[in-house]
Amino acid sequence: MTEAGLRFDDSVPVVTITLPVPASAGDHDIIGEDVTHRLAQRPGSYVVLKYVRPVVKRKADGVVCSWPAPPTVWAGSLADVSVIAGVLVDKFCHHLPLYRQHQRLAL
Repeated sequence: MTEAGLRFDDSVPVVTITLPVPASAGDHDIIGEDVTHRLAQRPGSYVVLKYVRPVVKRKADGVVCSWPAPPTVWAGSLADVSVIAGVLVDKFCHHLPLYRQHQRLAL
């Protein structure tokens, strides 16, 4: 389980995506990082996307800056757009009830 609340064991692969420091930061020191986890769906499997965003301190004025996580379809959602699209396709195109989709995730 991640600190974000995703409940998956070590068998689910984690893809780390390190986001670059925006050019607007100017001359800076990296003092930490913020991490966001999202569940994504690939054909036949799931993967956890781990977004790593640097926290920087500008040398010019000492201001600490952190950038927001990449946007989601719903604010605060732990699901990537691929999971949401997969649920909708299974529900409305393949007529797979939500409880069966939930059971499939548990395996």
